[in-house]
Amino acid sequence: AAKAIKEGRAEGGTVTVAEFSDQVKTLDSLNDFHPQQGAPTRLDAALNWALDRLLETGAPDSGKLVLIGHFANSALPEVPPRVWPIGIEIELIPILPKHPVNSAVTHVELRTPYKTEKMEIEARLLLPPDVPAKVTIKAEGFVEEQSVKAGSERVLFQFRPSRDQVRGWIELKSEGDAWPWDDRRPFVFQWTDRSRVLLIDGSPGGTPFEGDAYFLEKALEASGAEHGLSPFAPEISYGLKNRQGLTNLSQYDAVALCGVGEVSAAEAKLLKSYVDSGGGLLVVLGNGWGPALYSSLVSVGLFPERSADNGGKAERRISKWDETHHALSPFGAADGGDLRSLSWRDCYEVQADENWKSLAELDGGKPILLGKNRVLVCPHPLNRDWTNLPQEPIFVPMVKSLFSFLSNVGEPPKLSEVM
Repeated sequence: AAKAIKEGRAEGGTVTVAEFSDQVKTLDSLNDFHPQQGAPTRLDAALNWALDRLLETGAPDSGKLVLIGHFANSALPEVPPRVWPIGIEIELIPILPKHPVNSAVTHVELRTPYKTEKMEIEARLLLPPDVPAKVTIKAEGFVEEQSVKAGSERVLFQFRPSRDQVRGWIELKSEGDAWPWDDRRPFVFQWTDRSRVLLIDGSPGGTPFEGDAYFLEKALEASGAEHGLSPFAPEISYGLKNRQGLTNLSQYDAVALCGVGEVSAAEAKLLKSYVDSGGGLLVVLGNGWGPALYSSLVSVGLFPERSADNGGKAERRISKWDETHHALSPFGAADGGDLRSLSWRDCYEVQADENWKSLAELDGGKPILLGKNRVLVCPHPLNRDWTNLPQEPIFVPMVKSLFSFLSNVGEPPKLSEVM
């Protein structure tokens, strides 16, 4: 088909031949074409590459794209490609196997990216309704074969890997498969520890639902994945001291003071040492707070110098926030969620200065989130004492985004996560 196209081109016309899978590579000769076993077939990548190349010729209203391939359902784009110029023609030439039966491993996914008892790796399959198969995984010395029924779409492997980075492949074998090149798919997965977060609850309340840290814990435990754990492993404590003395904070990636009434000089020194060593700290004010109670934190630079309790009860909305800050950047795009939907009570005044930056402000101009390096201050309880803040759908991704910054988790959470 490619030779016929080259021979039939118009006089003076040119033909560019390229091989595509997940990427596109120009070929000098048809003899250079070599199918890549296990490589995906991304038609959207080929379409975009071809359109860019045709537009670069300076003739956007002419030209032709011929796609020669095995157009399996699994390779078709989930969404239409970008707007296509009306003058550029597309022709599809399918490579038909001798028999229409095709089996394939279409996708491999790590369902448990954070460490748990066992790693779970799922393979998605393309199997005809009357063809059973055997699926084998081989990874880091682990080998297992499973028999799957005809028409099966998924198969799950569970094992304890010998190391955190797991390399291997999953292979499918079935009878009458006319296109064997898509039967094996390699993978590399990284298994990571969950980020440990210590929530110091300064006002536990009469029931767990009344605690200052309750809604933070539930938000951090929420997982938006179909299966698996949240990136965070929160723990609630009722103080920075235990029977052995001050808590060892080095085992935690982030610490939050939730409605803690007073911080002693020794506790402030402990937190200062923790932050200096790279830990993240969130200070959330609660009922009964007063500036004098946090004088020790001010003295070590972990709380702004100017603050007050004005006793206000008016509810306000966020008017603006720093979309460049890691903790708030997920909410900057048009579809990234609107922090203005959250209601806050205008009660505590904590002022920004040359050391503390205002990251989010209420419509009255007062900061509702301040930051200094890896320290964040929120002059408002993150529970239901003053407003119905935790009931808003955006509360969970907001909390997880704050802690992804504090604990240095690589990716901000997806906004589709719900509690």
